[in-house]
Amino acid sequence: ISSVKSSASPLSLSNNVQAAISSITITAGDWDIWANYSVNGGVTTNVLYVETLINNVPSLGGTLNYSILKYAAAGIVPFGQGVIGQVTPIIRLSTSGGTMYFVVAAGFTVSTMTACGGIYARRRR
Repeated sequence: ISSVKSSASPLSLSNNVQAAISSITITAGDWDIWANYSVNGGVTTNVLYVETLINNVPSLGGTLNYSILKYAAAGIVPFGQGVIGQVTPIIRLSTSGGTMYFVVAAGFTVSTMTACGGIYARRRR
């Protein structure tokens, strides 16, 4: 199962605001779940941090908070240096089913920031 937000139509981010890049619905069972993302911005956008996670709610405060990734800039990094992207570690989840969200939050100043990426799941049994 997969759901991808493509770079052709990226998600616009607001400074320090959580947003779901994508979500999937899984059935009861054991699942391997992972995600990837990239963020981009204007040449003058200064990056303070990017935080992502796989969660059972579309925010950073749910009950699962799996596979948290944090990118913290050493000082302020302008996007003139390129795109930031990462792949989350694979998690194994035993669940009764439901929706899983891939959530992002970013701190940035001066200009704009967008995100794209996807969440993926493979049933183990």
